[in-house]
Amino acid sequence: MKKPAAHAGAPVIHDLFEPAPPAAALDARSILAAERPSQVSGADAWRADPVAAFESMLRSITQANGRGYSANSIKVYLSMWRKFCRYCEGEDQNGEHAARAAVPVIKVTTSDILRFLGSLVPKRAGTGPDGRPVAASASIRSRYVVVLEMAYGRMKRLGLRLDNPALSVPAETRYVAPRDQRPPVNLSADEEDEISRAGGDIPRDEGNWRGARDYAVQQLILGSGVRVSEVRILGMNDLEFGVLGAAAGPRAGEACLHLIIVPNGARRKPRRIPVATFAIQPLQDWLRLRAMLAPATSSQLQRDLVFPSTEDGEPLAACTIYRHIAAAMRRADLEKRHLGPQVLRHTFATRQLRKEVKLATVSAWLGHELVSSTLVYRTLATAGEPGEVK
Repeated sequence: MKKPAAHAGAPVIHDLFEPAPPAAALDARSILAAERPSQVSGADAWRADPVAAFESMLRSITQANGRGYSANSIKVYLSMWRKFCRYCEGEDQNGEHAARAAVPVIKVTTSDILRFLGSLVPKRAGTGPDGRPVAASASIRSRYVVVLEMAYGRMKRLGLRLDNPALSVPAETRYVAPRDQRPPVNLSADEEDEISRAGGDIPRDEGNWRGARDYAVQQLILGSGVRVSEVRILGMNDLEFGVLGAAAGPRAGEACLHLIIVPNGARRKPRRIPVATFAIQPLQDWLRLRAMLAPATSSQLQRDLVFPSTEDGEPLAACTIYRHIAAAMRRADLEKRHLGPQVLRHTFATRQLRKEVKLATVSAWLGHELVSSTLVYRTLATAGEPGEVK
């Protein structure tokens, strides 16, 4: 693999950078079928296979931002709808036949939905004082109601129903009471040093190449604020190495690095993010080791992902990144409300604002669509934590 070329003119990095239902006498099915004959086949699909029809609906939806649902969102929504359909068929959460009558999915009532919501039990739920399993949280029930609103909203538009039963679910079940927003968790300067030292002690050689990779990922998120979803698909062509110019003073000639993040969606512009100096060396160490992993005849690993999961170049799973960073925080004895990469991203944002980088600039680096989303870090930046950012 070719070494990243340095660009003499690279920019300087300063240090670190629904309306009410119709009357019951109204034959909505016949009216809609007559007005929109092209949708008759859609109604037949919902009668024949509600799960397949729901999946087809999800894949056809275009959201307000011009994009469809992600593959992961479709997977989650489909799993929730499938569980509800199995409940309607008379199954319980374990796939066993329950002692209750089956209800056709199309003829479900609000009472049926409420019974279903009451039957939900988290996979790892414990038991209450009465020995019965703890019910699912209001947040989980709320998500199911949203999925059911989508499905029965489509059935109503197709003329299969006169109402949307999910819309009649009581508000206390449909929505989660808002909580006071707490500031995001971030690290102090001393805690940054601790987590860096905890990961820096891991041997970095061919026998432990994953350790070198994980440490580089950790430091890159801490030094650039990049999202997990972005770092796991970061490509070799997304690394822009260079050198500091004369305006950097004593640091002129030092290596610098920018990440080129190309977001999903044609309307969104690529982001060019400066990487903190402390994160460059771990990345360079990893890149040298990475180059030794692939045979000289193989170019797949060489030209693709910066942080592959396997020697064949498969992408890292997001849960792997979360797990390793949380483990690094525990090794550093960090006592935080949350442990994971989001804490590192919060820390990056707070650090930049403490250095008096403009709010709009930090917002652009983080990929926030609205500058107001970045305002939450300003409180942290002005809190005056001990220790200045290096």
